[in-house]
Amino acid sequence: MDTIFDFRGKTAVVAGGASGLGQGIADRLLEAGARVYICDLNQERAKKVAWDWCEKGADARAVYIDGTNPSSLQEAADLIMQESGRIHYLVNTMGIGAKAREGEAWADTFRRVVGINMMGIFNSCTVFGEEMIKTGGGSIVNIASQAATIVPAKTRPGRGGEYGLIGYCTSKAGVKHMTRAMATLWAQYGIRANSVSPGYVDTPLTAEPHSDPQIRASMIAGIPLRRIAQPDDIAGLVLFLLSDASSYLTAQDVIIDGGYTAQ
Repeated sequence: MDTIFDFRGKTAVVAGGASGLGQGIADRLLEAGARVYICDLNQERAKKVAWDWCEKGADARAVYIDGTNPSSLQEAADLIMQESGRIHYLVNTMGIGAKAREGEAWADTFRRVVGINMMGIFNSCTVFGEEMIKTGGGSIVNIASQAATIVPAKTRPGRGGEYGLIGYCTSKAGVKHMTRAMATLWAQYGIRANSVSPGYVDTPLTAEPHSDPQIRASMIAGIPLRRIAQPDDIAGLVLFLLSDASSYLTAQDVIIDGGYTAQ
């Protein structure tokens, strides 16, 4: 079993890996011995994460990407392929919350959220996935959300933020089904693709609502395990889905929410 979870000699791309859930996944991959490209719009943060791991002797590299710009992703893919020759694993964690910007039209909020959360992951999959197809396949994990299945009752916003939440739920449902379609079509190229749908997770993206004692208490009250997840709780599942331990598992969405959606 030790060899199944040994990622030494393998190359992983974590899109959105500079903070939060993405960083948690990148951390676990680096601990398991993978070369990890921490791809993110926030290069200052990505470089710090990579440098901290390099000082520990790990093989971490920071690469700039803009998920809404396929040319940016292609430049990153070209660099990675030139350095590593192959991408074994792709994890897409990029995304934004449902909050509307001040003065933003509701339809614009919807388009912005869907454009980043769904189209950003689509762009990443198509660019990096094409390189994986050329070199023998690999494993893809896309981060969706419990909001792909339900509308989280405890976080319903006021009137001004409704279209942000509609966009968020729509984008995450799109990621889930897009991943299933990719998996069935790309299996012939040796690619497995699955999505992970976390419930509430403490990250910088969720820091504002999760820091409100009343909101946090109401969230926890709806979770049978009676706690909000940490990035490590999700990262273990992602590594399982990437690894050979799940070699016959593809086109699936795994909800990891402490039991929230079961109620």
